[in-house]
Amino acid sequence: MIRKKGIRKLIALVMASVLMLAMVPAINAEAATQQLVTRLIYLEPDSSFVSFELSAGNAKTVKNVKSSNKTAVIPYFISYASTKNDNLDKNGKIKSTDKYTNTYVYFKARNAGTATVSFVAGNTTYKQKVIVKKYTNPLKTLTISSVQNEKNLAGLFKKQTSGSAKPSSSKTLKVSATANSDWQITDISISNSYINYKSSTKFEDTENHSNNIYRYYKTPVKTGSLTLKDYNNKGSGLVSVHARNKKDGYILNLTVQLTATTK
Repeated sequence: MIRKKGIRKLIALVMASVLMLAMVPAINAEAATQQLVTRLIYLEPDSSFVSFELSAGNAKTVKNVKSSNKTAVIPYFISYASTKNDNLDKNGKIKSTDKYTNTYVYFKARNAGTATVSFVAGNTTYKQKVIVKKYTNPLKTLTISSVQNEKNLAGLFKKQTSGSAKPSSSKTLKVSATANSDWQITDISISNSYINYKSSTKFEDTENHSNNIYRYYKTPVKTGSLTLKDYNNKGSGLVSVHARNKKDGYILNLTVQLTATTK
């Protein structure tokens, strides 16, 4: 039989337990937010948009895909890439199976402006600030020896980052580039590949040749140059100039495809 005094003690213990539980902080069940590094995009005049993707890990579903500024950036599509690997034993029988899912969310950058894109994958909300800028020609001048009498080829990059030209002779190829006021040159490279046909009937009598040279500027420069000896214009080539924007640090790769002479 429980005495009144014992009942009072029991009630006091229960009340103390209730107070202790009330003091325990509630568990936050809200989804976590992951802020991704700001993305910078230069929109070329000849491109109606530039697409980019954000990884959603192995999420099976993605929802609430949004953009805060639909004039600059809009949602595009979601890609679910599933891979299944069957692991075999020495007799060729399946002993185990591995399944992977790689999920990506794609967006379109359409006009200059700033937007925050976001989506929810699992219990995580992903966000990224996207800055879209109008493209400007990084180069003031670009000359390549034996190409159009060393005419200034910088106009190739007025609306895009690539172009083509044809060297008129096989000799030393010199590239010289000068950046516009807001840009600097970080590196220049030249590559040349061709096939030497010893016989028109035997494949074994052909020789593949490759000639490449690269110059990196530890401190970016306004004007850079590079020379490749023994360039063979019967093969194809590529000139690449990387230009860095002084204000935002963005780097553009400007390329000139050197077509082969067929004569």
